[in-house]
Amino acid sequence: MISKADAIVIGSGALGAATAYYLSKRKDFSVVLIDKHDIGSQTSPRAAGMVSCVRKSDLMIGLIKDACRKIETFTEETGQPLDWVHSGSLRIARRPQDAEVIKDDLERGRRMGLDVDLISPEQAHRLNPFLKPTGVVAAMRIGDDRYFDPAQVAVGFARAAQSVTLLPKTDVLAVNITAGKVTGATTAKGIIQGPIVVDAAGAWTRQVAEASGIGVPLVPTRQQLIITEPLDGVRADLPMVRIMDAAVYARPCHGGLLWGVYEERPQFFDMQSLGASFDVKDMPLDIEVLRSAATDVKDQLPVLETAQVREFRG
Repeated sequence: MISKADAIVIGSGALGAATAYYLSKRKDFSVVLIDKHDIGSQTSPRAAGMVSCVRKSDLMIGLIKDACRKIETFTEETGQPLDWVHSGSLRIARRPQDAEVIKDDLERGRRMGLDVDLISPEQAHRLNPFLKPTGVVAAMRIGDDRYFDPAQVAVGFARAAQSVTLLPKTDVLAVNITAGKVTGATTAKGIIQGPIVVDAAGAWTRQVAEASGIGVPLVPTRQQLIITEPLDGVRADLPMVRIMDAAVYARPCHGGLLWGVYEERPQFFDMQSLGASFDVKDMPLDIEVLRSAATDVKDQLPVLETAQVREFRG
């Protein structure tokens, strides 16, 4: 096994793999990408893959616009495939207070050069017939939004980083620190010396840091989503839908709909207590959370209550 590198990146999800890829662009700069599981196999491929350009600050809008450009040029830059669709989205308010938020978001979006409009509930329904106008008090169309296949991002960056040494199925036991300086990382297969260590271990980030006496204020939480069986009328370019107060989202996916909810009281996990062999695919799920969310938005997205489930994941 390699014993020395200029940079050691722990975690091969989208952030870790991208970090390794861009570090490898430096001249005469060696990089190691380590993961306790297979490359890009844990939380990144289970994401919803939705890009929302309207944010609460100019800085965040600028960062998201940069991310959109990276998505557009991903294949050209890396030589790896990335499926993405410039679908736009619909932000839906069912409460007067959320309608006020939309007004603020609209002003900020226009000032930042985004393609945004305030539209009627009926116009929103025409853009995406699965969205019904019942109970909708305000709707905003965001033309810049898009979605992509998140499973392709981490793997794509890792494959494109041809000079990077990949170490899958390798546990990191500690980041080595001597006299206040990082000196490398200890793995289950040996020590790798290096002055730079990037902790991009996702749900395991805090666990990796704490093994070296470093505190990281990060707690893994469960997010769940459903992909339905194919539905008549679903097109890849249908705009995504977000119901603001319910925190429910939906987008096209393989002829059906991918949808989920940002839980008000999500389940938290202590990765240490789950054991060294824990894999995200084994995370305990609760479909009742999504059934309750579907009932909450049945007047706006009735299809979520009736569509057959193809995949349920978290």
